[in-house]
Amino acid sequence: NGVLMSDGKGKFTFTPLPSEAQFAPLYGFAVGDFDGDGFQDAVAGGNFKGAKPEFGFQDADYGLFLKGDGKGGFQALRSRQSGLFIEGEVRDVQMLKVAGRPVVAVARNNAALEFWKVRN
Repeated sequence: NGVLMSDGKGKFTFTPLPSEAQFAPLYGFAVGDFDGDGFQDAVAGGNFKGAKPEFGFQDADYGLFLKGDGKGGFQALRSRQSGLFIEGEVRDVQMLKVAGRPVVAVARNNAALEFWKVRN
């Protein structure tokens, strides 16, 4: 898992995400300044439990907050640091506005929608 960063002139550079973003497949991403520091961050989620038994579940992800450094790099914050803990198979993550405030909506397979308040 990684990001493509544009230089604004049609050239893109691929940057791998931190190792924590490689533990399971990621299917949903939302990008925004979630912590109010002026840099773009990302919230991601995934997992896959539909594999054949001999391959096992790919479910080592509990949602991931990726703190942006403003230079195209990201630091993965653990759940106890970010407050983000999402169980299940995430299929989409979107940033919404609810009553004028930013909220992260998480869609999961066979589960109810989850909503997370954004701290900034």
